[in-house]
Amino acid sequence: MGMVATVFVFGTLGYWAFGLSLLDSAYQTITTITTVGYRELAVFGPAEKLFTMVLIVLGVSTALYTFTLAVQVVVEGQLREFVGRRRMDRELSSDGFSDNKPTSPNQRVNYPCVVSRHKIFP
Repeated sequence: MGMVATVFVFGTLGYWAFGLSLLDSAYQTITTITTVGYRELAVFGPAEKLFTMVLIVLGVSTALYTFTLAVQVVVEGQLREFVGRRRMDRELSSDGFSDNKPTSPNQRVNYPCVVSRHKIFP
């Protein structure tokens, strides 16, 4: 999402530099990035048109890349693994296991351990 915000700020500042108000610059950037293309708020010269074309390519590319990453996280199960790891850490610390560390090899019996998909989480 940081990349999308960066493109939004870039577009807003670019249109603002061309003389649009800050609100009109943000509006023009949103309609350009989302490819709505409602209308242009001012008459654009060659420089503004070139800037708009660059903004369209950057905005659409960034949005598609961000969407692809989100789908990848869901499909590969990374989100579930991340949330499950945080939940497991929270449950272990709330059960009082966080201070239960072995001081010698003979005390491994009392040491909590979770095995998940061939990984051992002490």
